[in-house]
Amino acid sequence: MALKQNRGDVYQEVTDRVIEALERGVPPWRSPLIATAAGDPRNGVSKKPYRGVNIFLLLMTAMSRGYTSPYWLTFKQARSLDGSVRKGEKGTPIIFWKSFEKVNPDIGEPEKIVVARGYRVFNEMQCDLPNARYEPPPTPKPAQTEDVPAADDILNGWPDFWGMLGEGPQPAYRPSADHILMPVPSNFVSKLEWYCTVFHETVHATGHSKRLDRDGITKPQPFGSAGYAREELIAELGAAFLCARAGIISQTFDNSAAYLGNWIKRLRDDPKLIVQAAGKAQQAVDLILGEQLDAISE
Repeated sequence: MALKQNRGDVYQEVTDRVIEALERGVPPWRSPLIATAAGDPRNGVSKKPYRGVNIFLLLMTAMSRGYTSPYWLTFKQARSLDGSVRKGEKGTPIIFWKSFEKVNPDIGEPEKIVVARGYRVFNEMQCDLPNARYEPPPTPKPAQTEDVPAADDILNGWPDFWGMLGEGPQPAYRPSADHILMPVPSNFVSKLEWYCTVFHETVHATGHSKRLDRDGITKPQPFGSAGYAREELIAELGAAFLCARAGIISQTFDNSAAYLGNWIKRLRDDPKLIVQAAGKAQQAVDLILGEQLDAISE
């Protein structure tokens, strides 16, 4: 069940949903929803988790409509399970990337083409399905203590991390020296905020030329430029993914008019920004966690 075949329309519909959340004063990548929703959004047939911007899209819907199931299906998938989507239910748009080879007429050789495609999916609670089809969903347990072993495991599990970390007056990543500078945890409101901040800087570090080689890190990006904003959004989204993995709910998040207004303007200027930044953030998280999962198409 295709959402829209026009690539630009797919980007625009997703961007419009994120802008709506920002206009309500809820930045999706900073909202507690990502760590408090019922389990990671996952496909109801494969049981694999969705990735990238799809995580935010599905969690926003789940929170606004009160869905407690983490499982989502296309219309066809619901029918394949001997069930159906209830009449009148509205689907949630998601994006996946489809690749194929096409001969480049200029060089006469095949080249890989990657195209964004959109689908609508429905939460299990929007469907009539045999109950036996699903095992109980995982129940996330947000961290209640200052020290978060799961967050420490993430940092300790990336071989590059401790060799980069050093003490500094302000949080920063310096590409020239490949160093992450962080104030001591006692300078933060809480240890949880220290984790959130160090995750942000660690995502920046994945962009170094010897890692993922992102332009936002390897090429000078003037403050306030589109390139600077893109790299900051990658780090914001990546930190949110890592906090969710560790079960951390940020104690504070910026919902000031200036902060929200800046992101609304950026997204309106570039409808591709949120989708592409989320994809880059997912790559960064994969590198840090040492994982590589297949993207979910349906």
